[in-house]
Parts: sequence; C-alpha cells; structure tokens
Amino acid sequence: MFKQVWGGSLAVQWPRAEFPLAFQRAGVRALAAATVLALAGTTSIDQGFDDPSVVSSASGVFDARDHLRHTLVSPLGAPALETRALPRKPAATAVEQRDVARFIAERYQVAIDQTQQFVDYAYRIAREVRLDPLLILAVMSVESSFNPRAQSPAGAQGLMQVLTRVHLDKFEPFGGAAAAFDPLANIRVGAQILKDYMRRDGTVEGALKSYVGAALLPDDGGYGRKVLGERELIAQAAGRPASAN
Repeated sequence: MFKQVWGGSLAVQWPRAEFPLAFQRAGVRALAAATVLALAGTTSIDQGFDDPSVVSSASGVFDARDHLRHTLVSPLGAPALETRALPRKPAATAVEQRDVARFIAERYQVAIDQTQQFVDYAYRIAREVRLDPLLILAVMSVESSFNPRAQSPAGAQGLMQVLTRVHLDKFEPFGGAAAAFDPLANIRVGAQILKDYMRRDGTVEGALKSYVGAALLPDDGGYGRKVLGERELIAQAAGRPASAN
C-alpha cells in the first residue's frame, strides 16, 4: 500500500497486485465468520459485517450462508426442517381420490375443487382414526349431500351433520361451536364420533345406528343400509371391491 499526498490531503492507493489479494482475504475471513455463526445457531448471520467495503467484497458469503442454512443437521442427525420432504400420497391413492372426487362432484352437483378438498380431508382423517375413507364420504353424502352449511331442525350441522350442542366439547379445539361449519373440523369430529361408536358397538352397522341417534330403537329406519349402499357406489367409482374396508 502506498501513501500519496494530493492537493494537501492524504490519500491511500492500493497497488494493483495487492488490491484483489486484500479483498480475497476479507472474503475468506467473512466466510469463516459466517460459518461459525451459522453453526452456532445465530439468528442474524449479518452481525459483524457493518463495514460496507467488507460486505460488498464478500457477496459470496451470503450465498454460502444460505447454503449452510439448508444443509445444517439437528443434534440427532436428522435433516434440518427446510430439507425434509413432505410425505406424498401413493400414486394409487391419488388416482383413487381423483376418481372419487369426480364421481361425487357429478352425482351431487358440487364444484370439483371443493369436492377434491372434502375427499382429501376424508382420506387424511381416515388414516388418523383408522376408518374407511369411503365410509366417511358415504355418511357425508347421506347426511348433507356435501353441503358444508347444511343444518337440520334438530340442530345437526355441517358435512357430517354433527349435533353440535351434544358434542360441543369436541369442537373446542377448533374454536367452538362455529367450527361445526368448517369442513375440516366437521369431518374430524364426525369421524371421531363414528369411530367411538364402532369401538363401543363392534360393527359398522351398529355404529351407524348409533350415529343416526337410533341406538335405543328397534331399527334405524334404513339409515345404515342407505349409507352402505352409497359406499358401494363410491367404491365402484374408486375401482375398489364394494366390500373393501
């Protein structure tokens, strides 16, 4: 580095050979500091880079910072959250859901995008509670014809016509009674009620009889037969044997 006086003031001039070398060194130091901060879990990787000359000379540091954020591993050796792939539905299940949604949309005159959402919810919740998703969809078809705003004079509400006043506690995690008209909350609560009845009564027919409120009556007025008949139609659209569970 050479010092020269121009017009009575002191100026600093870098020799051409030293100019790039100095900035390379600054870049190396910046990269090392960024690596240490990233591995230490620092939330602001830019701390310590307030000097504009250093920052501008080390633009590659921030690309390296971004790379580090996406390749860090947890203490247990699992990939960081950003690198974890979301689980995908098996191709066969995706095709089945598509076919089921098309059948329901045509049969009940429901918009296909809305139907696809209902079908996706039914399959997802069925996996969680270990129920047949086609049975859940069949209950929805008989109860509400896939109208999420449906409400009966007795107070049953939503896609699965849950008696909200009876099962209010089950809607509390979703924000209370108003959640009965939210498709995801309604399907989740309705499916859980159906599952509870199946555990108690031991059969699908018994669970459906309880679901319609006929547990203490001689028969359910044909409700169970109607739901199972609808399930058979949905199963045919899905390419499944009608008796599959």
